[in-house]
Order: sequence, then structure tokens, then C-alpha cells
Amino acid sequence: MSSPMGADISHPQDRLWSAIYPVNAPSKQRTDRKMQVLALGLSRSGTDSLRQALVMLGYRGVYHGWEISGGSPEDVAFWIPWLKRKFAKGGYDCASFLPGLTAAKFDTVLGDREAITDAPANMFGEELMLAYPDTKIVLNRRQIDAWYRSMQGTAIAAFSPLLWWCGWFDGTLYWLWRTYHLSLIEWAKGDYGRYGKEAHLAHYEKLEELCQRNGKEYINWSVEDGWGPLCEFLGKPVPEEPFPHGNAAGQQFNANIERALGNCVKNALVRSMVIVTAAAAMGGAIAFRLRRS
Repeated sequence: MSSPMGADISHPQDRLWSAIYPVNAPSKQRTDRKMQVLALGLSRSGTDSLRQALVMLGYRGVYHGWEISGGSPEDVAFWIPWLKRKFAKGGYDCASFLPGLTAAKFDTVLGDREAITDAPANMFGEELMLAYPDTKIVLNRRQIDAWYRSMQGTAIAAFSPLLWWCGWFDGTLYWLWRTYHLSLIEWAKGDYGRYGKEAHLAHYEKLEELCQRNGKEYINWSVEDGWGPLCEFLGKPVPEEPFPHGNAAGQQFNANIERALGNCVKNALVRSMVIVTAAAAMGGAIAFRLRRS
């Protein structure tokens, strides 16, 4: 049975929203599908292109961050408590290893998937490697300055104060904002502008060290490398189709955000206007009565 997320939430806003909009954690189980590929590179390092590529290569079910804002918003009930434990001591350079995060736990959210890519799953590289020891590891990466600019112009900009404000009036937006605030901002010690590049370097250095120490197969790969190195590493034939390019910065990213969140944002803004207008009217009525008394 799944349980409400509020049981493991300590942030004051989290407690409020877990009471108003309780979210039950997913309760999947792994059946015939085996986890095969862990693509642990950071967001804006070709994660959506890689997701599409892995699907084209025949992997059944590739978990990506868009899942949360698209078809499986309840997944936040799994990720948020674990993200809070991971970064409880203050970000990437002292992130806690979570021994309780086993394959059985991961399978409740990833049980029907054969591969993962993107945040928030990529925050748990060490735990995923131990939970699924027979997987191949793809360290999809991007030149650090290009990655930093892309993050600033897309993901960091999208999860803005406006989304935080809208989250007060829409539970889906609030839980989404918390998930990505944890995996994008708190991961970078609460200051992406100052520590984003350091966090980037530490992320890949730690994963490479873990792979080498544990004898894990891994590949450093970027979208520019295309099919060849990726297919050779995964033991797959090279498709005839061009390598996919998804979720590019600019119009495509904005269109994806609009498609995923547009209705929630519009509804939240309408609700906020109604509530603010009603509160202003009530305040005016009270003030008028006080003046008359």
C-alpha cells in the first residue's frame, strides 16, 4: 500500500500542502523488465535526446524528469523525502549515501522501466548502481560553460518565483517546484549561480570514481558523439534514423514547459486572483464597518 507523502516531510510548506493536497507514493513492482541502463548525467546534458535514443534502441520504458510534470505527478511522493535526506547536510559536497534506498524501494517508482535519465533520478547515482549492479552506466555530459548557460536560460529560469507563487494555489505545481528545487538548487548548496559549476564537476568526478572503484562499465558520452560510441557500448546496432535531438533550449524547451505546466499555471493564477480579490473585498468591508462604528 502507498502512504501519504506528508509522513516524511518537515518543511513547513510541505506540511501544509501534504494536508491540503496529500499525494500517495507510487507502488509499482518489477516483473519481467530488468533495469539495464543508468544514464546519470545532469539535466541539460542531452537527457531528453538520450531518452528518445534509448527508446529507439529498444529499451522498454525510459524514466525522465518530464514524467513528473507529465503523466506521473504522484512520483514526487517518492522522490522528495529521499532528496531531502540526500542533501540534508548541505548539498553535493556532503550528500549522504542512503543505504535504505534499495532496488525494492526504487522499483516502486521505476519497476516498469529499463533505463533512467535526467533529474531527479540522476541525483542517486551511487544508490542506483548498488541497487541495479548489472546495469551499464552512461555519463552523458556537456562542456561545463555551455551546460551552465543552458541551465541558467532554461531549467533555472523556468523554476522561478512565479512557479513558487503558483504553487500556493495548485498542489501539482507546488510538489513539482519542491522536487526540482531540491535537485537543482539545494543540490548546489542553495546557490546555483555560485556553486553550479562546482556541483557539475563534483557530480561527474564522484560517478567516475564510483564506477572505477566498483568495476562498473561506463562511458563518457555527449550528444555530439551520436549513435556510434553509444551503440557500441550498449551492444546495439546503429539505427538508420538520425540521432534524435529533444528539448533543445529556446522555443522547444519553452513549448515543453507550456505543454506540461501551462494549464496548471493558468488555473493557479486564476485562483490566486480570485482569492486576492476576495480578500481585498473582505478587508475593505471590514474597514468600512470599523469606520462606521
